[in-house]
Amino acid sequence: MVFPFYDFFFSSGFITDGNCFLLGSPRIRQQRRLFNSAGNQKLYDLEDMSSYGPEWSTLDGSNVSADMWVYHTEGELGAHPVWTQMGYYLGGGYVVELGVNRSSAASVITDMETSNWLDSYTRVIFVEFNVYNANINLFCLVNFILETTMIGGLFPSSELQIMRLYQSTEGITSVKFVSEMLSMVIFVYIIIVQVIRLKQQKCSYFCQTRNQLDLSIITICSAITALYIKRAFLSKRDVARYHMDHTRFVSFYETGTLDIAYSYCIAFLVALLTIKLWRLLNLNPNLHLITMTLQKAWNEISGFLLTILILLVAYSISCNLLFGWSIANYRTVTDSAVTIISLLIGIFNYEEVISLDPVLGSLLIFTCVIFLAFIVVNILLSALLNVFSSERKNPTPYEEKEIVDMLSLKLSGLLGAHKKEEPAAVKKKQS
Repeated sequence: MVFPFYDFFFSSGFITDGNCFLLGSPRIRQQRRLFNSAGNQKLYDLEDMSSYGPEWSTLDGSNVSADMWVYHTEGELGAHPVWTQMGYYLGGGYVVELGVNRSSAASVITDMETSNWLDSYTRVIFVEFNVYNANINLFCLVNFILETTMIGGLFPSSELQIMRLYQSTEGITSVKFVSEMLSMVIFVYIIIVQVIRLKQQKCSYFCQTRNQLDLSIITICSAITALYIKRAFLSKRDVARYHMDHTRFVSFYETGTLDIAYSYCIAFLVALLTIKLWRLLNLNPNLHLITMTLQKAWNEISGFLLTILILLVAYSISCNLLFGWSIANYRTVTDSAVTIISLLIGIFNYEEVISLDPVLGSLLIFTCVIFLAFIVVNILLSALLNVFSSERKNPTPYEEKEIVDMLSLKLSGLLGAHKKEEPAAVKKKQS
């Protein structure tokens, strides 16, 4: 096997595009299949964790094992388990670092080839390196994966983690800093309000939907605060490790994992705050009309959603069986479902499907668009519009309407724009 990865590098340490700076040394890590000496065969599902001498020779008192022939655990390497389309791999393995320039990488790879470091017992190969783009202030953790198959081929895939470790350089007057401080003040205020409400309502506090929503927001905000502080400490630790030795591989895995968890928590928080905002805006008559329309049409909506799900699963399984053996986008049923959703929103490569099977490919694409995008969705919209028009003619009253009208009247009076009263209210006032 020949891996000319040194072609990525310049002597200055930049990747070939000239924008991304290489942090430390790239690392090649392999996992090997366990060899069954009794049966003289490879065990494809078991990982070899032994240490060897040069050229995978058995260790004895006469030879000394170099670092590239020694198995390192997940904790020693700071690596992480990887779940790919072909299997699940732990973070340990045998590692080789390529160095920080082209000549060093070429020399290391030449030694790997002459000593048969990659052979028929290699199970999977990971090429790991980290880059930093100062133009957009982003770190990228790159992991190229080459999995060996039972028929002798290589199945490539990749794993990317993008994160921002350095905060904004605009100082404490930046918008980001002001937003964070404002968020902390609101967070403390929400906690105080909920504590007071808990003292007043006692056990009945947990039975109200509004309180449950506020409690969920407090829980996620607490998790976000903890993750933010932990990520700040870990990022400083990883950057300090890199500055201590620029020639070694530095694992940013733990920081990247916390950054992903932080992003997911932010997403959940935005979703909960959107629900809370919708409950507040529901006092508006127009938004109340939309809410009542969705509630009354829920039976129709659930039926159509079930129909769309059944069609999506059917097309996913069909595409996986027909094209999964050749096209990577249909390798699994999940990948097929994502590809079909991309088709519906216009992000799709028609050529690879049609070139593989013009008849079945065209038929599946055409029927998928017709059934999912035109027939089912249009019928759903028709049902919603029917309920919307009925609700608009006979709106459902709600208790807060009088309060909203009174607040609107008071606000109009304060602004000097007196709101015109309804005829019924005028008659009642005259009487």
